Parts: sequence; structure tokens; C-alpha cells
Amino acid sequence: MAAHRYWRVSVTATGGTTWCTVGEIAFLDAQGNAISTANGTPIASSSVDWFTPDKAFDGSLVYDTGSWSSAGDIPQWCGFDFGAGNAQDVLAVVITNTDASYTPSEHPVAGSIDYSDDGASWTTVATFSGRDTAANLATTYPTVPSLISSVLADDQVTISAHHVPPISAHLQIVLEDDAAHLVGHQIPSISASLATGLDTDHAKLVGQFIPLRQVNLSAILSDDVSCIRAGTFAPAISSEEPVTITFPRLLSDPLPLRRTTELAQFRDDALIPWIYGRLSIKPIALDADGLEWLIADHAIASIDAVTLGGVATSGWQLINRLDDTGHAIATLRLTQPPKNGAAVVVRLAGKRHPQTGILLEHPADIVRDLLAECGWTLSPADLDILRDDYPDLAIAGLVGEARPLRDAIGEIMQSIGAIWSGSPLKARKRGIVSNPIAVLSAYEMEKPSATAKSTNLATLLRVTYDQNPATGMPASALTLHAPDLINEIGSIAVDLALPWLRTSRDALAVATEALQRLSRPQWSISDSIDAQYGQDCEPGDVFTIDHPWLPGGQAELQSTDYDPDRGRLVITLNLAAGEIPHVELLNRSVAINAAATDPLKITYTNGVATFNITDDSGVPIAGAAVTLDGQTTHQTDRFGQVQFKTARGAHTLEVSASGYAPFELTLTV
Repeated sequence: MAAHRYWRVSVTATGGTTWCTVGEIAFLDAQGNAISTANGTPIASSSVDWFTPDKAFDGSLVYDTGSWSSAGDIPQWCGFDFGAGNAQDVLAVVITNTDASYTPSEHPVAGSIDYSDDGASWTTVATFSGRDTAANLATTYPTVPSLISSVLADDQVTISAHHVPPISAHLQIVLEDDAAHLVGHQIPSISASLATGLDTDHAKLVGQFIPLRQVNLSAILSDDVSCIRAGTFAPAISSEEPVTITFPRLLSDPLPLRRTTELAQFRDDALIPWIYGRLSIKPIALDADGLEWLIADHAIASIDAVTLGGVATSGWQLINRLDDTGHAIATLRLTQPPKNGAAVVVRLAGKRHPQTGILLEHPADIVRDLLAECGWTLSPADLDILRDDYPDLAIAGLVGEARPLRDAIGEIMQSIGAIWSGSPLKARKRGIVSNPIAVLSAYEMEKPSATAKSTNLATLLRVTYDQNPATGMPASALTLHAPDLINEIGSIAVDLALPWLRTSRDALAVATEALQRLSRPQWSISDSIDAQYGQDCEPGDVFTIDHPWLPGGQAELQSTDYDPDRGRLVITLNLAAGEIPHVELLNRSVAINAAATDPLKITYTNGVATFNITDDSGVPIAGAAVTLDGQTTHQTDRFGQVQFKTARGAHTLEVSASGYAPFELTLTV
């Protein structure tokens, strides 16, 4: 918080009276010490009789001789003018009630903390409500967005956690003279941005403060405190018990993946993955004999097939068990080891929901699980908008790198064409038209800037999707173009990866919207607006730009970045110029796995052709619908085999299966 000359406490509600009374007001510095009021002038909106504003800074709580009381009806305020050239950086404000237990109705219940540089124009930096009116009660209110507030009453400390996971807290809580104080409190800039704007820095620090991942409360509790309640972080406990509050991981923190070296025994040093949806993976060898293989750092739903060197085997068993540390893992047990180093590939269904048992394959469920693994506490309604926007979407992917949590979520959101923010946690389908939430004119904007780059333009989009962890390559690709714009300005190619999508239908929908956006000049508009004016906005919202110096029209909010020093919200908007172009699909292709052994086996006996249908990893596809020459459709058995009565010669097979993009094979029997 920057330094300011005038500081005040505004009271908008009391315990019942129309006037207000305050025993003491103290302004704290960055070290939690009270800033001296020996020099300067106490100020107030009004005062009655001898209850003058200087009584709020005299160190006395005696009602009749040491408190300030307003003459008029609320709202009223009392504060301090530190004088010209003596502006103060106030970190927190302490409000203390008088000693008069018979007048609690006069004490503040709700109000705000404000500052001014001229004594006339005031800015609110914090608000409070529901304040207790008990005699001698002191409450502390930070002047930066508060993550933790503490109150001591009836021999009990109540710590209310307002911690938003993307923000790191820097705090120290102490008990002193039967009062709880919050000191040394700082946070970095609060950021919320798109997956497509990964340059926004969630990890930047404020001053010398290091982000805390936990705080040990047992070190600050005294024998006089019988109970501590720590919001959702810990249950009620005795002060004699040690307690540590561990904060959720920041979006900039790496995913907490474990390594095989943390197990009782291992063969290969590797990160143990989390697996979502239906896909093929290469497991990690656990023993020297090649019989036991590690699949995932959690239990999985099922295994559909196992291949050794591209050849299906039935000699396997899925074992979901606990490791020596009590952590759930999924392992594969083979009856025979692979020969000559043949690759082991497992086609499986991954992690289930811990309560419902449903396979986690919807984007909202997967993102919720990633956040839960990182210590976030979510409400049941979080990400409901994302679920409504994609009611039937099933995706799949392997999380196997210790990348930042924000990047992992961003990859999923980019794959499905969604827009998201971390603070508050919101996600929605990009491109959904919404009514503008506000008009930004020259009055609301401070120093706007607008830029557009030719490098952000595309008329041809090359899209890869259906990432196969077993091969490390995408299994399918699409190419789209905007023919009218190509005729006008030429072919400008851009690559787009959608690794979590499985079907060509989903990939085509996302790619079409992306090219419709990328094929138009993109104006990036940046500025700051009053934080209260923009407090309800979130990425994906639409503003109408009506400024004489800027391109006009509807602009999509890309990111927000709160500046606590100025109480302003730095925003970045995207405005696409021109009409939405016509987009066409040029071609669709399927990757061939050259390492797979005999990817399509055909046998022909007595006029019956038997086809072995496998994916690009060589894993048999069970339950696939296979249509021969566009006429007869049969389903594959559990070994991926399907039979047709047909003549020798050239034929076409159309294959569709759950979790796969439909594909077509041309072959000769």
C-alpha cells in the first residue's frame, strides 16, 4: 500500500444507535507497529462535547474521558492527518471499543478504511461488517486484500480464511495482551487470465516477502486461548495441540507429482502420472523381471487391452492397491515378461471420481480433480458453467510433467476452446455471445493503449488432436482455411494443438471458432479502471469500447490484474475487427505408428475375412462398430476382431468406437 497523508475509519452501522463511539484507532506499519500520532492532527466528521477526535488516539478506552463520539447521525468518520510531507504507508488499522459494557450499541459494526491525499477526495481500501460490539474489543483490518483476519473474543481466537489459491499469503499472527494482531501481511498482485495469456505472472512477489505455503499456529497460541477455528483448513482443536495451516498450491506452483524413487522399490526413475479418460499409455517398470508395471499414482477404472510389442496378450492382471506409504496406485501384473525389450502398451480407463465412482472424463471434473490434488477447496457449484457449456464432452489425457498447475489447466482449456480465470475460479466456452456488462468510454479509462500485430493473423489452421501418450504423438490432424481471406491476403498458416480432444467432431468445432477469430485483426487493448467499477468482471465478459482514440465495438476481457497500491484493476481486452469469415475443412488425417507390429491383421478362410482392429499403438479396440464397404456393420469382440463374409479384393472399413475419432481403412483381402 502506498503512503498517504490522511487516513480515517468510516462507520456506516453501529450496534443500534444513530451515532457512533470509538475507544481507540491505531494505524499499523509493515512491521505491525503502531504509527506515531504525536505529530499531526486528529480529524472527524463531527464530535459531541468533550468526545473529540483526539480522544481516539490518547491510549485510553475509558468511555467518559478517552473516546470519540459523533455529534451527527451515521455515517460518520474519525481519522488522522499526518501532515504535509509526512504521508504514511498504513498496512492495517486497529479499531478498539471503549471499556463501557453498558453502551455496546454505540460501537462500530460496519464501515470502511479510507485514505486521501488532499482531505477532500477519499478512496476506500477495505470494508468491514458484522463487527462485535463487546467492550474493549480490538479488531484489525488490513488495507490490502485480506487473506486472514483474526478476532479474539470470549477466550477464543477465530481465524477466518479468505485465502484464494492463486494468491500467496505473507503473514504473522501473534497473541498479545489478550488481543490478536495480524502483522507483516503482504500479497503479490492478484491475477486472473486466460490459458492463451500465459505470460501473466502469478509468481511475482511483493518486496522481500516470500510466499508462505503454511503457517504454524501452535507457536502463537497461549494457555489463555482454549480453541482455534481455522475456517475450512482445520477443525476446532485445543490450543495445546500443534496445528499447521497449509495453503493450497499457487497456480504458478508445479503439480505435486510423485517420483518412483519415493516408493519402497523402483527400477526406473520417473514421475508417476495422473491419467484421465480413455487412452493408451506405456507403464513404468517396477521390477527387474519385467512382470510388475506401474500405471498411475491412483486407482484406475479398468484396463481394456494390453499389447507386448504390438501383439495383444491376455496374460495380465490389473491391481489397484496401496503402496508402502498408504497411497493408492494402479499396477499391471504380467504372467510373462515382454521379450527382447518389446514395448508394453496398456489401453485403459483412468481415474474415477472419489465419491461417485464415475470415470473422470468431463473437463470440469478433470480440472476440479487437478485443483483438489493441489489442495484447493471447491464449492459444489464451481465450474458448473463449464459443465453446462459442454454437456456431453469427453476428453482424455495424461498428466506426467511437474509443470505449473496453471499450465496444466490452460492446456485443457485451450483444447476445448474455453476461457478461464483462477481468481475467482471461473471457466466458460469461448465465443458464447453475451450482453456487454459495461461501456468503457474516455471517462472510465485512464491511459488506454491499443495494438494489433500481423503475427497474430492466420488464414490457414493446422490442428493436431487426440494426443497418444504411448507414442508421444497426436493421433489425428485437421487442416482448415478461410478461402475468401486467402484470396484476399494470401495463405498464413498457424499450428494449434488440442491434445485432450479425442474426436474429429470436437476438434473441428474448436478449430473452426479459433480460425474465425484468428483470421481477423486482433486489437489488444490495455488500461486500468477503478477496482470497484470492475470488481464483478471476469475473463470472457464483453465490454463495449466507446473511446475516441480506440477501435470501437465489443471487446472480450482477456485478463485482470489488481493493483493494490492504486486500487485499480489493470485489464486486457481483445477486439476482433471485421466480419466473421467463412471457414472450410480442407482435410483430415490419421497418424500411422510405424513402430506398431502388423497394425491391421487380415485372415481369410472359406469366404470369411477376419480383421483385427487396433489403435495406432497396436492395442485392440473392443466394441468398435465396423462397416464394410458402407453396407454391413458388425462389432469387434474383446480382442478387437470382427468378421465379414465377402469376396477377395479391395474393400473399405469405416471404424467408430467410444473414445476414438472415427477413421477409415482401405485394404485388399
